[in-house]
Amino acid sequence: MLQSLHIENVAVVKTLDIEFLHGLTALTGETGAGKSIILDSLNLLLGSRADRELIRSGEQRAEVTALFSELSEDVCRDLEQMGFATDDGSILVSRAITHSSSSARINGKPVTLSLLREAATRLFAIHGQNDHLRLLDPLYHVEILDAYAENGELCRKYSEVYRQMLYIEN
Repeated sequence: MLQSLHIENVAVVKTLDIEFLHGLTALTGETGAGKSIILDSLNLLLGSRADRELIRSGEQRAEVTALFSELSEDVCRDLEQMGFATDDGSILVSRAITHSSSSARINGKPVTLSLLREAATRLFAIHGQNDHLRLLDPLYHVEILDAYAENGELCRKYSEVYRQMLYIEN
């Protein structure tokens, strides 16, 4: 669960700290209320392109940090396989951008953007107003069924055997 979010020098935001409660979080509000700034910040943590225009005017650096807690055993196992210890079931993810570079960290350890993307997709998802259309995509139906049946481990084993078969055939 996303427990807290710290945004610094992103767009018009100097400093913003948000604490999240249990359950669903929906960002709502009038046009210009700042929803997009929060979403842009979260997208940075998902490994999206670091647009230098996001840096607050007059500042040299923007940073977004999120604390995730109460992670499931599956997520903790996946993160540990990636090299990130989650002894207390929580993890800290951050991303900083300057006018010339971008950096990402997980639990204080520098990571590549591809590793950030891989880890972050296990931590949270952002759903927009048209995302429900994915439910109509037959390619997504098997994924939904596997999630409902809690077949994650079985799917991972199958994928590994399938990859081994492809390797043998080549």
